[in-house]
Amino acid sequence: MPRTVLSNKLVSDALVFVLLVAIGVVGRLVQPDWNFNPIAAVAVFAGFWFGAPAAAMAVPMVAMALSNALLPGYDNLWVMLSVYAALLLPPAIGRLVRAAKTTPTRVAALATGCVAPAVLFFLVTNAAVWAFQSDYPKDAAGLGASYAAGLPFLARSMAADTMYTGLLFGSAALAGCFSLRSTARA
Repeated sequence: MPRTVLSNKLVSDALVFVLLVAIGVVGRLVQPDWNFNPIAAVAVFAGFWFGAPAAAMAVPMVAMALSNALLPGYDNLWVMLSVYAALLLPPAIGRLVRAAKTTPTRVAALATGCVAPAVLFFLVTNAAVWAFQSDYPKDAAGLGASYAAGLPFLARSMAADTMYTGLLFGSAALAGCFSLRSTARA
């Protein structure tokens, strides 16, 4: 790759990184309801945009760390770690979108990006709350009660993930950086 092209790519990647982190931070700070924020969608888009998996995974981690510095703290370290761990999957889904070679596979990958992050987040974090933070009995009934209590949050997460993923990829399509028909990001 010629030096000018490489330099332009580094600058554009740095700008996209900062923009995605900013969207994640602001989205968490002004979320209209618990779990209605753009973090998972930002992570999916980062996985699509960045060639390096580490850069893609850094986006939600940095956004979470910055926004957590301004939000009330977690009551439990293990719950916090479960939240961060659950946000490492969405960039992998974005990589699937990036790698998709046909329109149906790209649409399927995007649909997965709208649903899977919320489901994984729900499963992981509610199990962590049950195991490490709550007064739920430490048996199957207690775990079931923890999951039942989390269902409203799951619904909001899925709605937010769908809306924000659509907005991010729709904006990229309008800017000419994404197409359902393309085989890879330029």
